[in-house]
Amino acid sequence: MRRRILHTLALSCVVLLCVPRDASAYLDPGAGSMAFQTAVAALAGVAYGIRLYWSKILTLLGARPSKSDDIR
Repeated sequence: MRRRILHTLALSCVVLLCVPRDASAYLDPGAGSMAFQTAVAALAGVAYGIRLYWSKILTLLGARPSKSDDIR
């Protein structure tokens, strides 16, 4: 009996979560501008990170010998 009640309750919860409701959301013209600014800022951050660690990246890829290889 108790198990049946739990199954019925769980099924009811799943059904209620699957029923769509109105979002009542509004996207103004500034939302697209903000998304664009976020994308540009992310690209600028990645570019700065690459510039900052460029020599380490080249050493990691083997394009440039490391400083420890220069010591003989």
